[in-house]
Parts: sequence; structure tokens; C-alpha cells
Amino acid sequence: MDNELIKGRITAVRGTVCDITFDDLNNGELPEIYHLLEVNDPDYTGSNSSNGQTTLPPLKMEVLSHLGDNTVRALALGNTFMLGRAMEVTYKKHQLRFPVNVTGRMFNTMGDTIDGFGEEYQILDDKYAVKKVTHYGSSPSTSSNTSEQHIIRHEIIQDPPEFKDISQSTELLHTYIKVVDVICPIAKGSKVGFFGGAGTGKTVFIKEMINTLTEKEQCKTIFAGVGERTREGAELWEEFTALHNQKIEDAVKKDSSASPEENGIMHNLSFIFGQMNEPPGIRFRTAHSAVRVAEYFRDQENSGGKNNVMLFIDNIFRFVQAGSEVSTLLGRIPSSVGYQPTLEMEIGDLQERICSTKNGSITSIQAVYVPADDMTDPAPTAIFAHLESKIVLNRDIAAKALYPAVDILDSGSNLISKINESFADSVIQHYASENDGMYSNEVMKLLLLRQEIIVKKVKELLSKDKELEKIINLLGIDQLTPEQKITHSRAIALKYFFTQPFEVSKKFSGQEGQRVPIWGSLFGSLALCVHDAIGNFDDKQLLFLKDIGGLYESYSNEKYVQKKEALENKEFKAFIESLKEPMTNVQKVTEWIGMIRG
Repeated sequence: MDNELIKGRITAVRGTVCDITFDDLNNGELPEIYHLLEVNDPDYTGSNSSNGQTTLPPLKMEVLSHLGDNTVRALALGNTFMLGRAMEVTYKKHQLRFPVNVTGRMFNTMGDTIDGFGEEYQILDDKYAVKKVTHYGSSPSTSSNTSEQHIIRHEIIQDPPEFKDISQSTELLHTYIKVVDVICPIAKGSKVGFFGGAGTGKTVFIKEMINTLTEKEQCKTIFAGVGERTREGAELWEEFTALHNQKIEDAVKKDSSASPEENGIMHNLSFIFGQMNEPPGIRFRTAHSAVRVAEYFRDQENSGGKNNVMLFIDNIFRFVQAGSEVSTLLGRIPSSVGYQPTLEMEIGDLQERICSTKNGSITSIQAVYVPADDMTDPAPTAIFAHLESKIVLNRDIAAKALYPAVDILDSGSNLISKINESFADSVIQHYASENDGMYSNEVMKLLLLRQEIIVKKVKELLSKDKELEKIINLLGIDQLTPEQKITHSRAIALKYFFTQPFEVSKKFSGQEGQRVPIWGSLFGSLALCVHDAIGNFDDKQLLFLKDIGGLYESYSNEKYVQKKEALENKEFKAFIESLKEPMTNVQKVTEWIGMIRG
């Protein structure tokens, strides 16, 4: 039967939830769950209006439940302000379809472009003839800064991969951010909770990760803004298009034949927004649309190996909130603390799709809002059950201008406990080009295998220093014992070392961005935990460890020198020079690890 022949009428409107009755179902089959209905009534769209009413596009509704033999309850994916009873509804016989392969554009949940760039298009049935769309991806120095992509649309609600198709291998996602790679390393295909309030540097942190991973890993990155401010989406688009153009211009200056596809980043990015002012149905499906795009890129054939996809969701709690609103509108009895009774199922349906398969991996970093800082709230608790790592940004650390402002004591990852020889060998092999011959393979492997011990010592020193700070604030640093002063110096050195200038913040800080391989981050952490010189450093010498890259690398080559004053300091210069030999001496590093083991 043709789609257009299956029609119904609206019998009730409750907010964004509608009841639709189908009187002439010849085969007795109601519209399927999750399939779309469409309202194209002139009284809704305003096409027959003579009073200046703005013309609206046809309203899409998603079937969520069956009521009796000929009535369904559906969720409106748009404004219901002009909706009324008896309006005609058409059954479309398919789910919401989203353009899964288009990069370099910003979309709403329905798959319509909202970035104001190039030719706009909407995913409407009467426009399915549109087969390709311009995207942001070519050099601004040419006559056109767009290229074209063919559009592929997929239904957004899918089942998770079968158990036999899920990959159990553990691979490191190298972020080149010291505090992340050491304290809370991220595994490909894992889910990471990202906690940070306003003013803690969360946006800059996410931007740096997107910038680094799209460039270093050449992975596709999808950013989903779920229930967040419209301003944030506009700023994100503006900043990334500016960064994209700057990278191409810098590349063209070095080589006039440089390819935009190889030097820009927008061809690897896709933005999807269901904004704060949208109806709950839109906000509820934004994350599903983003996950479907990530699944598409993960499952593509790749002769060069597995596909690695990054999925950023900001904020996953807004997804839960939207689900709660929808549940209430559907008339379901609330569960604990007023949340929907289907809370665990809804989160599970989304999160279980984010995983590694034989074709590739989806690594998700999700901002999580914790209501009233109550970690026992049902929503964060349900989300935490699916996370493998957490990165916590602290406002007090940010107030001291220590960026990234990661709270090391509250952050962590379960990947650390899974590190073995095969993992270490794969990391060294995959990132061998990052070594530059400074570290021997034996030292690199030992550092990776002993990462859990190094992290434990770092957290132990910072935890002790937290108690010492109370004494210092009350009585002064002179009241500390010599051993306590050394502990305090080591803790300050570690806090400074884990700061790092980002490439995306260069125009604000004036500092070149630094990217540090994981073994460089581990070596620096270990050295600061055991080296005798640290206990003798004064405040000025400790500051030399702030906003640098690798501990030895930052001062060993002139092009990396950021603080010439540091090399003029004899004690600090001697400390830096003493690090060169252990970088290739596995016996010395073994001795250091034995010292922190106690």
C-alpha cells in the first residue's frame, strides 16, 4: 500500500504528545513503533494563511505506543503551537532518517543544516531528489571553499552490535595530553565521563582533544550538543571553521601545493545540535542521531585498518532530562526522585551502541552534569555504570591558572589495570614515529607496564600534600619537617608538570601548543616523584616546570625552549641534564620504580 494512502486524524494534543486515530486500516496494521507520522495540514503549516503567519514545515511525529486497535500515541518532533484536533496525519512507514555521511556541516536533530553556510537543505520527502550537498572543507585561498558530498540517509534507531561482533581488544587512544594519558588513559571504544562546570576550561579541553585526534589519528569526530545553549553551538562552529582555515593557510605558506583535505580538519568533523529551546522529543533524539553517524563511520570498509571514531556528547544528562519530560507527557508513573521508570533502559539502549567492533571503534567523551553535586542521584548513577574513565575539572585548580584544571585525585581509568605486555608493544609500535630516538624501546615498555605504580605514587603525593596545605595555611611552611617539605615540593612540581599549553588556545596564551607522547609524560611523572633535586628547588625553580611539554624534551632542543631563564639556572640545568641518561637506561628506570614501590 502506498504511504500516502495511510492517513489518520489527531484526536488529542497534550503538549508535544498526540493521539492519532486511523479509521481506515484495511490490513489492520497500526504504524510501527519509532516510525514517523507527518502533519501537512494547511491550518498547521500556514500555507493558506492571509494574516502574515509564518509558514511552517510539515510536522514530524514519532510513534511511541499503541492504544487499542486503531489509535497510536506519538511524540511531536517540532512545535505544536498551531496543532489541533481533526488535523490529517500521514503515515511515512520509516523512522527518522539522518544524513550519516556528510561532514563539515552543522545539523539539527532532523538532519537539516543550521550553520548558515552554503546552500541549506532539509530532509523532507519532497526533496529526496537532493543527492549531494556542499560542505566546509577546501582552502579559502581558492575560488571556492566548498566541495560536494553525496548524501546517504539512515534510520537513527538501531540495535547494538551482537556480542560475537564486539571487539574485546584494548587499544590506547593517544591524546598527547599529559594528565589524561597518565592519570586517566582512554581506550579506543570506551566511554569517558567529563565533569566540569562553567569557567573550568571544559570547552577548550574538548576543542584540543578534537583538534589533536582529527589531525593525529585522522579519525572522524561527531559533536552532539544535547539540550545546551544555542550560543555555545554558534561559538563552536565559528572557532572550528577559523581553526580549519588557519591550518590550511599555514600549510599553504609552507607549501603552495598543500592539500586542504590533508591539512584542514572540517572534513573530519560533524556537528549535531538539539538546543535548549527545542521540544523534548528533539532533545531526546539528538544523541541517537549522533550515534547513528558514528556507527556509519565505524562500520565503513577501510583497507588501511580499523576505523576510529570520536563522539562528544554535551550534555548526556540533558538526554536523561528530555526522556523524563517525554515519559511524563506519555502518562507514565514516575520512578525514584521523579525520573522516568525506563531510565536504565533508555540509557542502556544508547550507551550499548557505543563500542568497538571488528570494523572499528567509537570512543565517546560525555559531559555529565551532577544535580546538586549529588553523586547518588539516579541519573548520574545510571550513566556511571557505562563509563570506563572519568575526567574531573576543578574550579579551585582553574582559579590558580593551572590548565588543564584536572582534579587528579578524583579522576581515573580502569584501563590502567588492564595494561600488559601486548598492550605496551602495540602502543610502541603504533606511535614509534613520535619517539625521535630519545627513549629506548626497553624504557618505553617498562614505563607503560608500570603506569599503575606511577599513578598510585602521584596520587599518594598529592593526597599527602592536601593535608600539608592545611598546616601551611595555619602555621606556615616553616612548621613542616624536612621530609614534609620534600613531599610538598614534589606535589607542586607534579601540579606544574601536568599543566600544558594547548594549540587551540594559542591566540589567548601566546604559547605554542605542546603534544607529549605517553612515555614522555610517564617519564616526567616518575622523575618528579623520585629525583633528589626536586626537594631542593625553590618556588622560582619549580615554576620552570609549568606550561611545558616533556620534562627533558622542552629544554633539550632550542626550538622547544620556552623559558630561557630556566637554562641559566645552574641547579635546574643540572637537573635537566641528569635526565638524559635514564631515558635510555632501563636499569636506572627500574631503580626509580623500585623507590616508589617502597
